[in-house]
Amino acid sequence: MKRCKRAKAKSNRESIDKIKELELEAIFINSLNKEFIEICKKELEALLLKDYLNLSCDEAAKVLGLPKATYWRLLDSARKKMAQAIVEGKNISIKEE
Repeated sequence: MKRCKRAKAKSNRESIDKIKELELEAIFINSLNKEFIEICKKELEALLLKDYLNLSCDEAAKVLGLPKATYWRLLDSARKKMAQAIVEGKNISIKEE
């Protein structure tokens, strides 16, 4: 019975290796397609202040000189775009406003 388990584990490992190979292939193909997610400079600043520099929302909104509602909209948009780029394996392009 131990041989059966060992053989099964090996076939699972082969399956995992094949999946990783296919994922790498997909990432490579996506990078060749030159697909980009565009994020504007203000969205990037909002993301950096909150998630990288750990400022509170009030502090970050004041730094950017924006009302809190506008700041939250920018932050939400930036987070969605970054998540989409990561999940879909797309490049990120920072556009000037």
